[in-house]
Amino acid sequence: MPDHWNNLMKELHQEGFHDRVFSFYNRCILELGREVKILDLGAGRGDVSKSLAEKEYAKSIIAYDIDLESMKDLAPHPKITKEAAGNVTNLPFESGSFDVVVCRYAFHHFENKLGVLNEISRALNSSGLLLYSDPVLSEHSKFVLNPLYFIREHHFHGFLGYFETIELLGQAGFDIALSRPYKYRYSSFDKYLEGVDDGFESRPPADFSDILKSKLRYAWNNLAPLTKKESEIDPQDLSKGFVYHLIDIGAIKM
Repeated sequence: MPDHWNNLMKELHQEGFHDRVFSFYNRCILELGREVKILDLGAGRGDVSKSLAEKEYAKSIIAYDIDLESMKDLAPHPKITKEAAGNVTNLPFESGSFDVVVCRYAFHHFENKLGVLNEISRALNSSGLLLYSDPVLSEHSKFVLNPLYFIREHHFHGFLGYFETIELLGQAGFDIALSRPYKYRYSSFDKYLEGVDDGFESRPPADFSDILKSKLRYAWNNLAPLTKKESEIDPQDLSKGFVYHLIDIGAIKM
């Protein structure tokens, strides 16, 4: 995992984000009242898989990502199997294979979002559980900020709005049982810009990286007042950073 994202995940651990998200997941899974087969979709370095593998209710876990290299830091575990075949709209699993699908902080990387949700629904058994975590934006900020985020990270395909998230889940046949909104603050805009160098398959030339950072800084300095307010940006000191609004959702396949 690239340095910026590795450091970000470590920070989320240290500040208790990880524990609070998993407390939410644990609450939702316990409601099922049985041992479960879990798909960790967009497993990355395997934080989700490792945490859930320690639970008695976890019968087996498939850690799925676009390639095995992205999961190199996920150590062998008797309950965990790594998988990278197929893609997120054509998963290599039979219909109804899982009791639970977890998709934490990965959904904004998926281009065909409804297609992914439909495939998750197919992979879940009857009354299966989807645990979803990702940033959400207001309708105003979504159209302003998503293009800026794409400049930083080429495999970014957009944060959804809150109501858009609910609507897509409904279209894919999910009923929301529980949700939890929360925030993450980037401590500075310079810290956010560190992600520019991680947003490419290979590190870009320094001058190209500097151009992208300059474009982002210019755009950030000229955001509309409403966008600054929604992102909790100090208009007198833009260097202080900004807020991501996030949501955890537990949704049942109908």
